Amino acid sequence: MVSDGRRIMAPVLFLLLSLSLPSVSLAYRPGDIVPMSKMGQYHNSRTVWHDVVGKHCPIFTVNREVLIPIAKPTGYTGADPYKISFQVGREKF
Repeated sequence: MVSDGRRIMAPVLFLLLSLSLPSVSLAYRPGDIVPMSKMGQYHNSRTVWHDVVGKHCPIFTVNREVLIPIAKPTGYTGADPYKISFQVGREKF
């Protein structure tokens, strides 16, 4: 048997969770520019995080490709990998 305390807690937790979700979905509206940052790494040197200019940022609910200019690091020959990281909000990719 489940105690009465657990029966009451489940609906309360569900209510709190459902109230917090709309705030996440309302963060961006269709057509809003999604701010983004980028960082590169070549060999052992890393760049700092750079904000991406608005025309190179994705647009919320718009299905299109975004071309982001990437400067070649000093000494880049193509033989070794150049790693790129992106940050959207608090998420890093």
